[in-house]
Amino acid sequence: MKYGAVIVLFISAFGVVMAAVAEPESDVSPPPQLIPEYKNSILIKTGTFAIRQKYQNLQILGPVTCDPLFCGFFGASPSHTRTQLPVEIGTSSKDVVGIAYERRTTHGFSYGGEILHISNSLIIPSISSTASTMKTNFLFVEIKKYFAEPDSVRPYLLGGLGLASADLKGNINRSASGLAAQLLCGFSYQLERTG
Repeated sequence: MKYGAVIVLFISAFGVVMAAVAEPESDVSPPPQLIPEYKNSILIKTGTFAIRQKYQNLQILGPVTCDPLFCGFFGASPSHTRTQLPVEIGTSSKDVVGIAYERRTTHGFSYGGEILHISNSLIIPSISSTASTMKTNFLFVEIKKYFAEPDSVRPYLLGGLGLASADLKGNINRSASGLAAQLLCGFSYQLERTG
């Protein structure tokens, strides 16, 4: 009895396969499977960044220039001397690493944030020919616009605003922070869950 049931199931399965193979081909092909667009993305960045101007100036605040007696008696506010210090920055960045989050919305737009770290060598000729290091961290809030569908090569334009913090280590040990902006264009191509 057990053998009979196995043979019947085998013949039935074989018959279904034969019937499927024996059917004539139709001229209508199924529509292509579209790659779904995922709403949330984590982006990892690395590589090299190029700084456009090798020769720049650091502005260094010196001691207070107002005499305490004069400032106190006449109510003048103390001010710091400002010194321009020429520097040569290595145009090729090292230790570039960044991570960004992106949330896609309708009509090809997305928003998100990014943390980016870069490091550059720095020489201050008036002090020493020994290289110092400038490590810079960026924090951006970004908006991106894609110009094609998810299942193709997608050009995009990105704008970001945020903060930058730079630390100089070596011949001069100083820190500075300020506003930062970025404008970026590129393209992406999605392969299932990676791109």
